[in-house]
Amino acid sequence: MHNPVRIPEAVWQEELPFSPKLADFAPGLALAAGAGERNGAAAPVAAIRFRMPDNVARRYRGRVDPAIVVVAVAEATGAVYAAPCVGQDAPPATFDPAAAPASVRGEPAVGGLVNVDLAAHLGLPPNAGRYLVFAWLDEWVSAAAAVDVPADQRRVDSPLRVPPNAAGAVRLAPASGNAPLELASPAPGRVQASWSGASAARVVVLGYDLERRRVRWEIAAQPSAPQAKAGSAEVAARAFVGESGPGVTAIAVLAGGQAKSVLVQR
Repeated sequence: MHNPVRIPEAVWQEELPFSPKLADFAPGLALAAGAGERNGAAAPVAAIRFRMPDNVARRYRGRVDPAIVVVAVAEATGAVYAAPCVGQDAPPATFDPAAAPASVRGEPAVGGLVNVDLAAHLGLPPNAGRYLVFAWLDEWVSAAAAVDVPADQRRVDSPLRVPPNAAGAVRLAPASGNAPLELASPAPGRVQASWSGASAARVVVLGYDLERRRVRWEIAAQPSAPQAKAGSAEVAARAFVGESGPGVTAIAVLAGGQAKSVLVQR
């Protein structure tokens, strides 16, 4: 058990005792949660390590970490809180639409690490709660970690609100397989997801346009729904993120405590 780390600011770069590792030299995204301390109060920290193919770095003109989004889903309500790994005075990620969206095998990998004060950076509410937390960058997601956040009445609730629903953006259906979670884009602008778990769990769909990077989210199935344990969904990417023109969308699904993402051309 590590002693709480000192939190210098909401987002910072430093190797921590609980910083995760990535196997070999393969690309990936990993997140580990640990104890932190800010102004004498306990504050959970998400430590993130990334190793991305070179073309992913080119998408964001060499600045990968500010393009990574940290997502926390409240276990009790399904409310989603999300923010990019950008410090207060740092510029946001800039997407280069001329960069190829698809990863290529064998490319050199660009790596680094970034840490986030979860409660402060995501604007978590002042009450105590458990969250499923994962890091997300386009078609890459980390494993989700369950994080217990202590109460702190000094915090201000600032959730990423659900945007207006677009009719037909997510269409649920019975399970189409027995895999834990699978995502694919069978046609431009469409994402097909299927999941099957040991127990019923809330299913959440998230998405953003790679250029505008405004995260949208929707609870696709509550734990009491028939599709919460096993089901499938078709997502209309253009309607889901509210973009009418061409572009590239990242769609992620959290089901059964597992998250996956895929890129889809609109």
